[in-house]
Amino acid sequence: MFPKDENIKLAWLSNIKRPDWQPTSASVLCSKHFEASLIDKSGFRTVLAPGAIPTIFDLVQDIMPTSTITNEGQILREIQNIQHDGNKLHELSDSIVVGLNGAVGETTQFAQYLAKNVQLYKTRNRYGLSTAAVEHFARGTMMDALHRGTPNMLNVLIAGYDVDNGGQLYTMDFLGSTMLVPYASHGIGGYLGLGIIQYFYKPTLTEEEVYEVLKLCVREIHKRLFMNLANFEVKIVSKEGIGHLPSISPESLMQ
Repeated sequence: MFPKDENIKLAWLSNIKRPDWQPTSASVLCSKHFEASLIDKSGFRTVLAPGAIPTIFDLVQDIMPTSTITNEGQILREIQNIQHDGNKLHELSDSIVVGLNGAVGETTQFAQYLAKNVQLYKTRNRYGLSTAAVEHFARGTMMDALHRGTPNMLNVLIAGYDVDNGGQLYTMDFLGSTMLVPYASHGIGGYLGLGIIQYFYKPTLTEEEVYEVLKLCVREIHKRLFMNLANFEVKIVSKEGIGHLPSISPESLMQ
């Protein structure tokens, strides 16, 4: 930031040599224009010595204009504002959904690999894989990659419905460790919502009650997470197949 002392500020402007430009409250000057003896980097923040005057100018345009500062601030907000239409819930069959947490490229590739192999099995055998079989195949794929020294850095949820076993949910980490669970969550947002799920969970929850619990989780994530996660896609797997519930967004939380 530019100094508030008018005499020091005038000395800065004189050395900058931009007669048609005046700094605003958002204008800054890089520390590279000051002698090293005038810069204190011993603390958490880099600070200038009192009365420091910039004397090193090698470039024609060293000052970032206010408009550029504003643009940079908007870029930062866009980094924090996560993509709204990213898909983390992939349908492998008419009754099996996989949720993937990880890098976008890895999640997409892994989901497509699972979906193609599930479809290939059904084409060859004229019946589909069970939820447990899909979990076993996914776990084998994760373990193969781990043994090759190129692990898939993914956390996985596999939800499905079978006529014989009903609804099932498997959780899996990048090491291939798998468990059949009544509920699960992954990622930073999952950590924030897991306690809420644990508190409200019971096997007899209705679809409407589950949706309300998920809204509580999303509200907690919006309150405590530094990133703006705008939309949460919700899918349900039952004997009728895969259903889509309304996405949870900031607007829906206000209703």
